[in-house]
Amino acid sequence: MGIFISNSFSINMLPSDSIVRIREIDIEKVKTLLLNNEFTSCIGHSTTATVLSSLLNINVPSNRISIKLKEGDKCFNPL
Repeated sequence: MGIFISNSFSINMLPSDSIVRIREIDIEKVKTLLLNNEFTSCIGHSTTATVLSSLLNINVPSNRISIKLKEGDKCFNPL
């Protein structure tokens, strides 16, 4: 299972026959999950990464990459 933090979401991030669950969760739960697990940042702009680092009180690096989510992956978009 991969954990990602992103400032955007695209249908292109999904395999062709995907079922997606989108739900709002408390920011404290996101902080805890990111602090206790390895995650990949997909935040493409350094200023956005700085704002998220401050908001979450963890280092969220700028990392302009494209991802393809797999079954079981989690992708957080806190903006």
